[in-house]
This record gives sequence, structure tokens and C-alpha cells, in this order.
Amino acid sequence: MKNFGKTLRRLREEAGYTTPRAFYRERGGRAFFRCTYRQYSNVETGRSKPSPALFEKIGAGLRLNPDEKRSQELVTAFLQATLGSQSLFNFVQRTFSKGTRPAIDADSPLNRALSQTAKARAHTLTKEQTDLITGSLEGHWVFAILTNDNGLWDAQEIAAVTGFSIPKIRSVLKKFEKTGLLRSDAKGKYGCDLRDKDLYLAGDSFSPIKMEELQKHFKKLSTKHGGDRIVKFTNLRASEAELLSYLPELVEPAHKGLGIYSKSAKGSDTAFFQVATVVHKLLTF
Repeated sequence: MKNFGKTLRRLREEAGYTTPRAFYRERGGRAFFRCTYRQYSNVETGRSKPSPALFEKIGAGLRLNPDEKRSQELVTAFLQATLGSQSLFNFVQRTFSKGTRPAIDADSPLNRALSQTAKARAHTLTKEQTDLITGSLEGHWVFAILTNDNGLWDAQEIAAVTGFSIPKIRSVLKKFEKTGLLRSDAKGKYGCDLRDKDLYLAGDSFSPIKMEELQKHFKKLSTKHGGDRIVKFTNLRASEAELLSYLPELVEPAHKGLGIYSKSAKGSDTAFFQVATVVHKLLTF
């Protein structure tokens, strides 16, 4: 129960509600949560477990996206609090990790809120914008920087970070602005108003040749900045079909969960990282 309350408190604060009372009132109070403030407060402080009905209202109130780490954390904490036993939770988790998924109640308030949030956050870029991003290393990094930082940048600042020439960066910035992806101010600094959206490239995105070029570039940058930070691998003999069918279930939650550490402002040790999962087929026997 305490773990659920702790998780809920953190997610509530991250959503901009400084106090439990503010969250309770601003989301509609008793009419929305179908419980008194005291009952809600007891859940957040860990004195009582949330009922399924209240949990559903909490999820809708926080506008959780089912594909993000926040949803996974809150659902996990809810199941652990409800089941009580860690071993039972592990059993249930493994049971639902494979096979047919239970039918989703599309009309539930939580699912409607999650679907609306996902739709509101999703934004597919135009082919012209995608071509600029995938067409050159300069385009890739202009896009990466301005969609991962909440400030405004000029060509000189981007060139200083990336090592590319100022004229090339300036040219790319102007092209991006013409497509509507970036905006500039009177001082010639650029920003992206879509940085809080889930952005998707149009079409097939990177060609194999462009992807190979980009990976070589990443390797060069990684070597320049100290090489691989973490290297951990496992060698095993396995069925290729079984291994490749299982890995997405193992890997995707971890990659999605990394979003919780994303920063939109410069910190004392912030840097731009690539976290990759690579599977090599070494021998056939």
C-alpha cells in the first residue's frame, strides 16, 4: 500500500499538482473520484488500498498514456498492493506476458482518457520534414537538439555542440522553419513547439544506407566522449525464432521506461545518450 501511495504522490507532483487536495479538487472532487477527500488521502498516504474504481479514476485524472512509463509504474504498484504477495504478482505478470491478452473495455473512463491522451500527444511529421531529418547529419542533430530542449538555439550554439559548420546549420534551420517544424525569434534563435509531442517520422524513415552512416557517426561520437558507458552481454545457444519473438517483450518496456529520465533543460551532467539493444548471431550449430 505504501509503495502505491508513494508512486501516486510522485506522479501527481510530476503532473503539476503540488498537494493531494489540489489534485482532488481540480479533477472534480467527489463527483469525479466517487469518494471523499479523506478516502483519497488515505490511499495516497498508504493507509489504505485503492479500490479498482478509484484506481481507474486516478489514472484518468492523471491522464496517463498506456505506452509510457508512468502507466506501467502505477499499474504495477496497484497490482502489488492488491495481490499483496510479490511471488503472486510475479506469477500474474508472467502469465500475461505471453498469449492472448484480455479484452480491453474501450468504454471505461480510464481507457477513454488514455486513448485521448495518446491521440493528443501523437504527431506524424510530414514527408518534407522527415526528409530533412534523415537527409543529413546536420538535419538529424538540429531536430534532436531542438526537440529535446525547451530553450531557443541559434546556428552558432548548435555548431558549437555538434562540430558542424555554422553555414550548414543555418541552412538547415531555415529549411526546417519553412516546413513549419521550427520557429525563430527576432534574434535568429530557433525553437520547436512540438517538443512535448510524441513525434513520428513519415514513411519508411531511414534507408539502410543512411542508417549505416548514422550508426558510424554515433560510434565516432561515442569514442570521442569516452566510449560505451555500459557493456553487458549474454552468450547462449537458443532457437532463433523463440529468442526473437521473446526479446521485444523483454526489451521494449525497458526502452520506454527510459523516458522518465529525459531532461528538457541543461543540468550539471546532462548529455545526449543512445541506449541500444543489439543481438548478434555468431555461429550456426
